[in-house]
Amino acid sequence: MTTYIQLVKWTAQGIETLRDVPTRERVASQRASSLAGSHTTWFTLGEWDAVNIIEAPDDETAAARALEIAGHGNIRTATMRAFSLDEFKAILARIPPDA
Repeated sequence: MTTYIQLVKWTAQGIETLRDVPTRERVASQRASSLAGSHTTWFTLGEWDAVNIIEAPDDETAAARALEIAGHGNIRTATMRAFSLDEFKAILARIPPDA
């Protein structure tokens, strides 16, 4: 399973409907599960309103979910591929020793 970090900012529409956020998060989590993935949200202070931790089987599924979520008009996102320590060590192993 591939992990993604998604930074979230509410739009004006999203702020107007803040009380619906728990329902929207429940639906997002259920939808991710139906696609063999997961969706966990942490609400934050500062530049970003929330951070989603998403697991998906591949980049295409993650991209489709990000577009689907943003298409509702409540949030704007920045999504990044995340690597575990073991994945990062495997990446480092691909770098030639003399590089």
